[in-house]
Amino acid sequence: MKEIKVRYPMNWQVIISMSMICLLTLWTSIISGDRYRFGNLIISVVCGGIVVFTIIRSNLKPKTLELQQQRMKIGHTYIYATDIKNIFIEGSCIIGVRPRNRKITPLSLTLKIMGTDEVELIIKWAHENKVEIKYRTFMKWL
Repeated sequence: MKEIKVRYPMNWQVIISMSMICLLTLWTSIISGDRYRFGNLIISVVCGGIVVFTIIRSNLKPKTLELQQQRMKIGHTYIYATDIKNIFIEGSCIIGVRPRNRKITPLSLTLKIMGTDEVELIIKWAHENKVEIKYRTFMKWL
């Protein structure tokens, strides 16, 4: 059993895109006057909330990922190797664990590995448990 420190990654694409939508809807609200003001305000608040949520989530206390014989434990959740469709590796330290019954990787299973050698341990665990590994970017579900 090996423990690895992980945390949720800072998703810059979400932060930048939601910030742009927030600024554009506020700008449109100022230009258009009263016509679309309430709808634009709601969109701006939702987008701003997503930005704040993403920043807070990435700065939470690190969790532990435990690699065990036939399963992995992320925080308090166990995932068996037979339930994992594939593991995505994005860049050098971001991994995504996609369950068999999902088309998109859940945000709770998208993790940033804190160390450098731990990615190799995850790859070794995946090979031992016959879990497919893909080296590419992957879609995450909000």
